[in-house]
Amino acid sequence: MSPLSFGLIFEIMKMNLSESVSYKEGLYNEYNAHMGFFESPEFTEGARAKLVDRDNNPKWSHRSVYDVSEEDIYFFTKRKVPDTLEAVYDLDSFPYWDSLDDDDWHKKLY
Repeated sequence: MSPLSFGLIFEIMKMNLSESVSYKEGLYNEYNAHMGFFESPEFTEGARAKLVDRDNNPKWSHRSVYDVSEEDIYFFTKRKVPDTLEAVYDLDSFPYWDSLDDDDWHKKLY
């Protein structure tokens, strides 16, 4: 795992442990960070090292978690994806949910 990933996880945990953050807002914060991470060079490098070259030797942009700056983390925590909190958690927008009755929804998940 990259040093930037560790720093990002730590920052997201700090954000989400605030009493003013609801469960949905906490998940939304993580969703924002994950979507940003897919756009970052860290994701591309990890995929290259693990899946393409299979050398398991990624060249991360930071040597250690102590080299990760606040600006690096800021990109992931302050950016907003085009989806709103309501759109991400609007279960009515998924056709799959229409096929489930209240009594048997859990049976079809497995």
